[in-house]
Amino acid sequence: MSETVQMGNLDKTSLISELFKKAITESSDSISKLMDKPITINATESVSGPLLEIVNYFEPSEDIYTAVAMRIQNNAEGALVFFARQDDAVRIAQEVIEVKTLKSETTISEMTNSVLKEMANILFGAFLTRISEVSEIQLLTSIPDLTSDMVKASLDELCGDIALKSENALAVITSFSIAPMNASGKMVLIVDESTVNKILDKVK
Repeated sequence: MSETVQMGNLDKTSLISELFKKAITESSDSISKLMDKPITINATESVSGPLLEIVNYFEPSEDIYTAVAMRIQNNAEGALVFFARQDDAVRIAQEVIEVKTLKSETTISEMTNSVLKEMANILFGAFLTRISEVSEIQLLTSIPDLTSDMVKASLDELCGDIALKSENALAVITSFSIAPMNASGKMVLIVDESTVNKILDKVK
């Protein structure tokens, strides 16, 4: 399901949604080769409006998720976030580095932390490149930051920072699954209204 609230240029967000999905699909192929397991990119949803509504768009869950977030900078406000249940995140990282551990191990080790952050760089780097190609806007990001918490708690912190500059934003959510591992997660783009407008106004 896709929900788009018309708000200036935010009624034209299908372009950004498509760019995000295509970039994630391409970059996930690189991760898939490292794991030697297929990554399926599923539905992509978009929602725009007040940041509080965007946070509430995510279904409440008491499960602990690992989030790897990269904040968008350089005269822009937003974030790129990789979400997976903590046990799924650990198993995905272990597959990448071919480390086999006891099934009961679900903590984030230093090595797992590093692998997940590098995966975020790979997954989201392709999107940043595509945005630059179509709009000539260079979106810079912070180094990846990893946390483990409930999804809404992680989003509250990220959206709280964005809300200091803008009330409205766009979120694009792409779900993925790795069937052989029964693992899944989401890649999320959140950008404030002014950043959306800058991108769309500059699209070639």
